[in-house]
Amino acid sequence: MTSADSAGDYEPVHSFVYPDKKDGSAITKGQVLDRNGSSGFRTAPTSGASGPFVVAVKSALAADTIVNVLDQGIVYLTAEGTINPGSLVMPASSTAGRVKAYTATSFGATPSQTDLQNAAAESRSIVGRYMGKVSENDGATAPSAATTADIIRVRFFGGF
Repeated sequence: MTSADSAGDYEPVHSFVYPDKKDGSAITKGQVLDRNGSSGFRTAPTSGASGPFVVAVKSALAADTIVNVLDQGIVYLTAEGTINPGSLVMPASSTAGRVKAYTATSFGATPSQTDLQNAAAESRSIVGRYMGKVSENDGATAPSAATTADIIRVRFFGGF
């Protein structure tokens, strides 16, 4: 395992990092980003975030037009709420740019068309799988549940 000190650090093997267009907002290293239409990437909001998703591997000022992002690979992110080992993660609902555990919405035995459409949209917000905290999953320490503000190791695959 590669040592990581902060959100946005990543393991370079099998990671895909590149510069991309950003919108007019400032971005902090380690935030999950989504595309703001044709304006470029922005910090994924707490509601209405839609893929494709990436992670900022370097901070960018509001005046910058480019942000360096990770599209796939193992990256360190900031947790929101409890996330159990192996859980799928999605953009957070309380703090923009963080991730939380994905929990599928349940519905009755006879789901409506709207229920099915909402479930499909919800599943497209999955961005990765929680692998453990920074000091875990190193071959000697088993992963444990993360809580709010923990820096966590995520196999990021970006969503749709």
